Amino acid sequence: MKNPYITLVETSILNGHFNLDVPLKNGLNILSGENGTGKTKFLKYIKQQIGKDKIVFHEDRVTNKVVAISPKRNANKQNADEIINSIRQQGIDLSQYNNQLVQKRLQDQSFTNYTSFGEHFIVLVEDLVKEGNHTYPQAVDHIKNDFETIMQMIFKGYQIHAIWENKRPTISLTKGKTLKVNIDQLSCGENEILSLVFNIYSSRDNTDIYLIDEPEIHLNWSLEENLFDFFEWFCNTYNKQIIVTSHSRVIFKKQYLAKSLFFKWNEDKVEFSDHLDEDIKSSIAGEAINIIEGISLSDKICFVEDKTHESVIKELGNYKKIKVDIRIENGRTNVEKLSQILKKEKIDNAIFIVDGDNRPADKELLTNHAFIQLDKYCLENYFLDKEVLENLTGKPDIGTLIEASIKECLDPSFVVVKKLIDNGIALDENILDTLDGSKIIKKLAPKIGYSKVYDLIPPFIEKAKELNKLEVLFKTVLDKI
Repeated sequence: MKNPYITLVETSILNGHFNLDVPLKNGLNILSGENGTGKTKFLKYIKQQIGKDKIVFHEDRVTNKVVAISPKRNANKQNADEIINSIRQQGIDLSQYNNQLVQKRLQDQSFTNYTSFGEHFIVLVEDLVKEGNHTYPQAVDHIKNDFETIMQMIFKGYQIHAIWENKRPTISLTKGKTLKVNIDQLSCGENEILSLVFNIYSSRDNTDIYLIDEPEIHLNWSLEENLFDFFEWFCNTYNKQIIVTSHSRVIFKKQYLAKSLFFKWNEDKVEFSDHLDEDIKSSIAGEAINIIEGISLSDKICFVEDKTHESVIKELGNYKKIKVDIRIENGRTNVEKLSQILKKEKIDNAIFIVDGDNRPADKELLTNHAFIQLDKYCLENYFLDKEVLENLTGKPDIGTLIEASIKECLDPSFVVVKKLIDNGIALDENILDTLDGSKIIKKLAPKIGYSKVYDLIPPFIEKAKELNKLEVLFKTVLDKI
């Protein structure tokens, strides 16, 4: 039997700047390209227009079984006891859940949350038992085996452990050979992707078309590939259409290039094509493809999060008298993904720098000798060194000025430190390193004669060099470049 799928969407959004007839294919469709071109709004538009003449279906086989989901809206983490109590109190079964899933997202104007991995698991167990053909232990074992097959398409080597005891399920996962975690201890990325995959898989009998917004948001490069391989397998196996927006570099793989449309601005209008031009390639890949193809590089190429990183690395490169080609990747996630890609390609003169952000990097990233995670909250924290600032500005009250700058910051993370300052307790350097230095330095710079933070960077580095502190302050970075 042929499945219903969309062949054309007649679209007018972004106040008429996105006025396009967008063709789509059966199976997997990937919408990529520049930021701000309306890709997410395009998915919402499809959802809103289902059943109207703006959406053209193959052979007029119209369906309203269309689900829109976004991994950017987190699926909640719950333990098994919380889940099963909720399910039994509400009387939820899979049929009811899937019907609500489709109807709610067709009426809603935006994307909404979906159930967690654990909740989906337990709903399916309860359904099997209600059918009368399985005991609880048998149902748990059946769903475990089914889910584990799907899970290993994404997380190779993971195993599900699930048993029924004391009228409750016990569900955990093993990573590798030894690390065992309960379902409410999964990382954000693991929880999101398992929830996404099992929502898709479990709703397959009641859904024809899936609209998915940036599913790679929490994943490293290797998991991105696995996820899109799952999408393609799912479409081919169950005869479904998936329309997904993505900035993933997976589209550079030949098998996905043919399934992709690329959006970009041309003056004041959005346009699209089915092939990559150099502007879009650069926008998506941060010019990684050029690097992989072996274009001549500087002494070092450094991938960084933002303009502050760029300014600092430029000055440190000048100090070491080497030419550093600096690429801004607009955020930590993009730097991390490029680190994964170029590690495989063995680009020896590339380095990757991310802020500390008070959270550890993925262990896999840290195995890359070219990957640097700063040991302070962010790069701006290094410019709060009191000795360098006092010698640079001639102001002996730098500590007081830093404290005043912290008091002016409105972020809740500063509340405890404000109280310490109010109580007359000296600001400890270890505490200072955990605060968002970008906010503090923005308040501090005008107090010491610099209207812009960027103006402070060159003289600070020069003064640190005079004081023989530059190699100490920026040792982690200088050792790599």
